[in-house]
Amino acid sequence: MTELKLFFGRDIPGGGFVDDATWRAFSDRVLTPAFPEGFTVYEGLGQWFNPQIRMVKRERSFVVDRVGALNAAAVEAVMQAYRTEFKQVSVGRLTTEACAGFD
Repeated sequence: MTELKLFFGRDIPGGGFVDDATWRAFSDRVLTPAFPEGFTVYEGLGQWFNPQIRMVKRERSFVVDRVGALNAAAVEAVMQAYRTEFKQVSVGRLTTEACAGFD
């Protein structure tokens, strides 16, 4: 079993911000079909080094946490959809092997 965490920055390059309503629409349209078994979303405050501007960037983010079998094509499609729609340089991804049970 694999735990997947995806990190989605909310600042839109060139101006703008992914607000809660826009995120819900993205989640309904992209995340739910990609991960029909379910996932958890929580908010974060992240920091990363932007290689394009060679500076540390801090921004609010959404973190998607999912445990289950990993479908690499679905994960890449989700990441690409977010990068394209919101002009993101990247979407962070962390995968770890996990032992989990659901009762």
